[in-house]
Amino acid sequence: MYGETQRTWGQSRGRFHVKNDWTGDSLSQNDEASHLFFGYTLTRTFSGQWRWGGMPPRRSRTVGGAESAVALTLVEVLDAFNPAQGLGISDVLFDYTGVGAGLWTLSHPVDWTIRTSIKVRAHARVFSETEHQSDNYIWWVTYRPPLRWGLKQPLSLGVGHSVRREADGVTPVRELHFGIGTTLPDLVRTFAPHAARVLGILDFYYFNLNITATVR
Repeated sequence: MYGETQRTWGQSRGRFHVKNDWTGDSLSQNDEASHLFFGYTLTRTFSGQWRWGGMPPRRSRTVGGAESAVALTLVEVLDAFNPAQGLGISDVLFDYTGVGAGLWTLSHPVDWTIRTSIKVRAHARVFSETEHQSDNYIWWVTYRPPLRWGLKQPLSLGVGHSVRREADGVTPVRELHFGIGTTLPDLVRTFAPHAARVLGILDFYYFNLNITATVR
């Protein structure tokens, strides 16, 4: 992963410096939303792996949260010495907020979660190299109402955030999305609960239909 981040975002061989990542990256806070997502998702994933390995629930949450926080902090340290990047204070805050949200939902189960989806599959990149690749992601907060089926009810309502470009290809335009959809584990749970638990790691991706509103 280290080699991939260095290839994608540049070498960390410069001087330590801080960047204005909140308003200075032309991504209209979509990058911060991604940091929230990764803090949340990695915490839940790492904790789940430790729990699967037999670690007690509380300890698995602690270790998983620490593992997520350390990994994301190291990414920011690399950015701090990268001439093309820089340490983003807002990135760090959203990383840790995501870790906290992940820990909270593990110890206090709720029907909402943080997820992602992509606009155009052909443009998808795990590590976005350009603004346009970053714009391809929608970051969601979703809520699954139990309704009559309870835990087997597969549909979630979501509010998402993304960015697109004006006709000039440069100016960012903020988008809000209002969607209804599901995840693979939620769908499988309706007929095979045990299999859904095995697929739980895939809960982060939100298959959805949505309407989009532009925020100017």
